[in-house]
Amino acid sequence: MSKIKLLFVFASLLIGAQSAFADLTVGDLSRENSEAVYWKAKARAAQAKADYQKNVRVNGVGDDVEPIVKFVASANGRAYATLVYPGDVTSEVAVGDLAPGRYKIKVVQEDRVEAVKDGRTVSFVFGKTSKSTETTNPAGVRPYVNQ
Repeated sequence: MSKIKLLFVFASLLIGAQSAFADLTVGDLSRENSEAVYWKAKARAAQAKADYQKNVRVNGVGDDVEPIVKFVASANGRAYATLVYPGDVTSEVAVGDLAPGRYKIKVVQEDRVEAVKDGRTVSFVFGKTSKSTETTNPAGVRPYVNQ
């Protein structure tokens, strides 16, 4: 008799497990897989960007390049700055980013952009020739767009 009860319990569990997975379709599994692939690719891209920004040299000048601020904008509650280097090379940065020249961005506001490099705080110039660059902002403006 106990074998029959055991067989009945096993059959009940098997039917219960089958009904638990009956709600999943191939489309559901495909969507889950696509989402996993997407987030893994996004993480790899973020890591690649961080590696690039950590090691980039602007026009071969090296780490002594100090950029100027071309533009500051705000989107989704976060402020971004466009930094310009010699040769019109640009870099979009936000607080926490590592900009070319090994600058760790600390402040991005409408009227100032500050970074830390080698333990010292550097305030970037808006629309003027920087001490170590020849790049200028011809219009001499500091546009700010709040989106």
